Amino acid sequence: MRITLNGLIRLTVATGLALFSLCALIGQAGRRDREWPSEFAAHFPASAFVHVNAPGEPVSKFLDVRDGSEFRLGLEPGERLDAASCSPWEDQAGRRLLVGRYTAIEVESGEAIGQEFGMALYRIPDGKSLARIKTDLLPVAPPCWYPDATARVLFAAGDGLLHQFDFVDAEERDDEAATKPRAIAWDWSELWPFPPIVSGPYWPALSGFERTLIVSLNARPEEKADYGPSQIWWLRLDAAGDRVVAAGRLTTPVGGREGPRLDEQRAVLEQGPGGELLLLYQVRREDDASWELRVAPVEIGTGFDGPRAGVGHVIDQDKRVGNHALTADGTAVFTILRCWGKATEVRKVPLTPRWLARGLAFPDCLSDSFGPL
Repeated sequence: MRITLNGLIRLTVATGLALFSLCALIGQAGRRDREWPSEFAAHFPASAFVHVNAPGEPVSKFLDVRDGSEFRLGLEPGERLDAASCSPWEDQAGRRLLVGRYTAIEVESGEAIGQEFGMALYRIPDGKSLARIKTDLLPVAPPCWYPDATARVLFAAGDGLLHQFDFVDAEERDDEAATKPRAIAWDWSELWPFPPIVSGPYWPALSGFERTLIVSLNARPEEKADYGPSQIWWLRLDAAGDRVVAAGRLTTPVGGREGPRLDEQRAVLEQGPGGELLLLYQVRREDDASWELRVAPVEIGTGFDGPRAGVGHVIDQDKRVGNHALTADGTAVFTILRCWGKATEVRKVPLTPRWLARGLAFPDCLSDSFGPL
């Protein structure tokens, strides 16, 4: 059989195109095998699914506050998942995403020792592992989700900064930089001479908060001073979600004065039974070992630099730290209390009408904010 030079060239090109198409199909099949949730059909409060297992437990349990049910995520032997959160949306097949801090452990002389650390992404309810990254920048609290319904999360790390990570971007780009979390930029010099320590971010899945999240923040006002008590602040990001462009204190000091040193932590902002905004957060006084769970009404109105909470009312108290979420009807609070070496306790605390009152007072002294609206 004779093959001309032109025929050989055409055969080579055709073979190359066929191989390229086959590789493309294999790549697409690989992506389809992952079955990332898509075409999102339903959204939920950001606190609708709460991690309820005790630290270090081999099984991750979550409370669905819509109906009080529990679902579990099975892990591979030798794996632990902490600081986990579910996406506040699901697709038409009822699938959601779940992200958390994973640890691969080995048992030596009866002691569990961490060998590998990073962030892991799962699909629920089937528990399929979608991705994981090894990183030293680990979430110190459950990450929160960008409101564009993607696999992009924002979290606070042990360096006191906020970081973001996009799991889909890391998979699709052949770029080492895409596999590493990126810090959220913030020019904090308008407020303090030293960088604040930021923790516990919470991004409400609510209208008006598409670019606004809530954090717990410790500031250092001067060189010779220590970092002050943690306070609940709001942060507004730019349109890309890469930079803080405005910030302000969210909580209101009692009587407009600071009073005793108070640490404010673990804030959640959701809608009450009448559509009103309610802030749930824990407070601990400097001379007290117990944490108070408080609820405060929140308004976003003209004349404010950002959202502002009224005075918080104490609805529960315990020495254990906890996460919390409003029930589906907004008339009670699930509070998940955990402590090392002890079983997790889930309480349901009812809200009374007086705690849902809208009366708000904003002291003139609350002017520590910056940036455009």
